[in-house]
Amino acid sequence: MKKIKTQNTEDIDTVLMMFRHKMTDLFQNEAKRSGYSMTHFDVLIYIAEKGSVTMKNIANWLHMTPPSASSLIEKLVEKKLVSRVLSDKDRRTIHITLGGEAHKLFKSLHEKKIMIFKKMFAKLNNKEKEDLVRILNKCIS
Repeated sequence: MKKIKTQNTEDIDTVLMMFRHKMTDLFQNEAKRSGYSMTHFDVLIYIAEKGSVTMKNIANWLHMTPPSASSLIEKLVEKKLVSRVLSDKDRRTIHITLGGEAHKLFKSLHEKKIMIFKKMFAKLNNKEKEDLVRILNKCIS
């Protein structure tokens, strides 16, 4: 990654943006290799966080029509990553929940994400890694 300088100091906004783009590119490449889009992964994470969502929730969250969201979800249903479950309270409402295969996929993705991070940070020596951890911890505290 090339260093970007602004008025003889590093522009942290630009460097962080470049880092984010690099990480996103690496994750998108992993998604493509596994046959899914980043949107599929985003939806799986959204469902995992919420536990159970309706198609309308997903459509609103993705800013798309319910039929478009339904088409996207269908691929996940076929792969057993999500399940459609009829609501106990309203038979017209269908809830989307994570399927059994989603947990295996999350585990695999987590391992790949760790591998990507290790590859990116392998360029740093131990002191630089320690400094980075200290700085990031300070930023999030």
